[in-house]
Amino acid sequence: MLRVETTNHKDSGPCPCCGDLTRSVWGHVFRDDEPRAVYYVRWTLNQSKHGAIWMLSIGDWVDAEHGHRECVGLDCRAPDGNIAFMLVDAATTPWGSAPGLGTPLKREEVLGTPLAQEAFDVVDAVLAQDERLALMRATLEQPRPARAWKPASRKRRR
Repeated sequence: MLRVETTNHKDSGPCPCCGDLTRSVWGHVFRDDEPRAVYYVRWTLNQSKHGAIWMLSIGDWVDAEHGHRECVGLDCRAPDGNIAFMLVDAATTPWGSAPGLGTPLKREEVLGTPLAQEAFDVVDAVLAQDERLALMRATLEQPRPARAWKPASRKRRR
């Protein structure tokens, strides 16, 4: 059983491309009352087109200084109105080189491994238990306006 403890959040911005605030939240995940992971999530408020970026540091958090940990990056989007995740290189996340979080893994190093399954289990627990992410979900899953259909332009023939 995974249990989530929220830690903190930070708003920054404005976003250079849209002007909205960007929110980051983070917290801890415990398995059987032992610390197992930390998570970081960032998204731009009111902007589903940006998606969200996640980074999980999974491993030995009992020994905070010397435990073995690995970082997993995830891109989060909802292209069809349903939230979905894709593994990405952890080094490309805003926290990929933060000290103490462990080795940032490449996507290919995580795909198809037990660590990938654990990462998705952590994501499920965080989504279910961190109430702050309801706003992220609402932002990403909001219906997008349909693009107006435009006929192909016709050039005049002489």
